[in-house]
Amino acid sequence: PIGQSTHQKRALAEEVPVWLPDKCTQCNLCSVVCPHAVVRPFLLDKKEMEAAPEGFVARKAKGGDLGGLNYTIQLAPFDCTGCAVCVEMCPDDALIMEPASHSQEKFNDHWEYSLNKVAVKDNLMERGSVKGSQFQEPLIEF
Repeated sequence: PIGQSTHQKRALAEEVPVWLPDKCTQCNLCSVVCPHAVVRPFLLDKKEMEAAPEGFVARKAKGGDLGGLNYTIQLAPFDCTGCAVCVEMCPDDALIMEPASHSQEKFNDHWEYSLNKVAVKDNLMERGSVKGSQFQEPLIEF
């Protein structure tokens, strides 16, 4: 059956990226360059923010028709390979590499919530733009 690789959590990276929201300009370049789609931006409405797990961090979304929404970058700590391409590409130094065990314990609930409970908002920005393209459902699997 297709789609089974979603359930294989290999956790092979020694270090994985961690998002620093106060430095982020919400350009989505980190998501564009991630070869495994483990770095993803999400837009959350008020209800989704209220239901978010403890410690979940988001900022007011910037740009176009994003008024009233919050923006977050979430990373899949068990699926990341630790290549650090996202960290190298970030023009704002808003991603840093930290030990994977730290992220797996602290941030996996945030990833699972964003992936499974936050509605995809793929019609708010131009699909062909760098930023807007990253709000689309990824067409690859881990």
